[in-house]
Amino acid sequence: MFDVKLRRDGKPTSFRLEIYQADTITAFSGRGYLGKGALKGIVDKDSILVYFPTLNEYLYESTTTLLDIKDCVNDLDNLNLLKLLKKLPDDKLMESNLKITSNYENAKKPKFAIFNPDCSWKIDINYDKREPGWRIKSFFIDDGHDNTIKSERRTYKRNANIPYKRFIVSIPDDAERIIP
Repeated sequence: MFDVKLRRDGKPTSFRLEIYQADTITAFSGRGYLGKGALKGIVDKDSILVYFPTLNEYLYESTTTLLDIKDCVNDLDNLNLLKLLKKLPDDKLMESNLKITSNYENAKKPKFAIFNPDCSWKIDINYDKREPGWRIKSFFIDDGHDNTIKSERRTYKRNANIPYKRFIVSIPDDAERIIP
């Protein structure tokens, strides 16, 4: 579970983000003010689906299209977001135009910055060692255009018994699709 602060177009929003992982799919849900459902979604290697119940809107995109940022189209095609949840990014982007800086001052809590030198966006990720491997402790995403996401892990549970319904996102027929 993560505590998340989103700043979009100068407006702040805070919520709790829970992330659940299975073999081939990752589900997530967010609770906002007074525990109200802020979002529910699933992401796999190729696509993401997010439903925002209070707005009755949803997003369904390929991950490569979703990650097209204003000044750099298709520069994140080689970034596998699911791998970053469990593995350090050092050796994942070698054939990409992306750059990585790493800080191993504390070997059990390495820090990374992922960026393209020709673009305005940046992703900072801090990890810590958990059995059986690395887990994200915090992350910060800045699109370079007044939109940021700052997150800090609150809790981590290994081998939790997650109900199947957490991996299902039902979109009402009257929901409006968001097209980035």
